[in-house]
Amino acid sequence: MSMKKRSENQQGCRPQRKNIFAFVLFSVVMSIAIVKTINYRNLPKKGIKVEGIVYSGFRYITWKYLVQGRVYKVKLSKSDYPFVIDGEKYYVYYDSDNPSFSIMSFTEPIIDSSAFDTITSLPLTAVYDKGSQLVSFDYLIEGDTVRREHRYKFKNDFSSTEQRFTIYVKSDNPKISYIRLEK
Repeated sequence: MSMKKRSENQQGCRPQRKNIFAFVLFSVVMSIAIVKTINYRNLPKKGIKVEGIVYSGFRYITWKYLVQGRVYKVKLSKSDYPFVIDGEKYYVYYDSDNPSFSIMSFTEPIIDSSAFDTITSLPLTAVYDKGSQLVSFDYLIEGDTVRREHRYKFKNDFSSTEQRFTIYVKSDNPKISYIRLEK
């Protein structure tokens, strides 16, 4: 075989090697992504629970939490969490092996009784199925009606008709509020 043909054959094999390498690399990346997805779902059951605080910007929300003296941050699109208000506190679950791997539980607000006042909601009629639901409720602050949406997790179906509920309103920011529903 001539030198010219041999060199053409060797060059013909290179694209196949690149394709194999690309496929192996893609497979590894996808495997890692699948494992991380599974772990995210398991964090509320197997992760470590700490306090987190939300910072809400124009396009993004960021939550911060502290693990062994180090601050961790997670930044997400605000369009996925329109109900979140700057300064709210929720529980964060993180992986003990990798603390930067975390989720914020928007169904678990932290209500410090010394920082919140309690008031009664305006009548609320609600029907919700089991699972995580976005709930809207109204209350009065200095004669103005305030509407709040918040995510709740129901273990069973929930319904109420023209019922009033206790609302926890943050003393220094009345936009931050949570309703206490019998879940």
